[in-house]
Amino acid sequence: HPVGTAAERSILIGGKKQTQSERTMSNYVLFGEREVRSGGFLWTWKRMLDRSLLHTEGIWLHSRLFVGQAAQIIISIFALGLFYAGTPILAAQSQAARDELIEEFGDELPQWIYDFIPTEQQVRYAFYPAAGVATAVALVIVCLYLPSTVSTILKFRCGRIPSLH
Repeated sequence: HPVGTAAERSILIGGKKQTQSERTMSNYVLFGEREVRSGGFLWTWKRMLDRSLLHTEGIWLHSRLFVGQAAQIIISIFALGLFYAGTPILAAQSQAARDELIEEFGDELPQWIYDFIPTEQQVRYAFYPAAGVATAVALVIVCLYLPSTVSTILKFRCGRIPSLH
């Protein structure tokens, strides 16, 4: 323990401006044996927004992660637009098929065949809520992906997940 104390004093007294990697190593020397609850959803987002995730924790997230997140958001918005623009078209086609079936066969077919083809209202009642739920799920996944990545990095760092050495 005296070695740790001497190292702590030398870091605190050093006085020179530390680089990013030196600050990370200093944090490890000063607080390496202490257990701190970290890596949760709010913990990660707070540190990403105030930039302490890199500067204090030494966790650098690759730009590919952010590009993937942006692509997922863009695709979700595009899919939502398709859902809302395509639902009236599909609903009208479904109603037209149902009307054509009734016109052509009347009451000759069993009722379950007529019930199999949805009405325009049924299509609308199914597609609009589905689009909203799908968009909400996509946003939740986007919000959880980066905290999950940071949590995995922290687990590798502290040894909870064994590395390949």
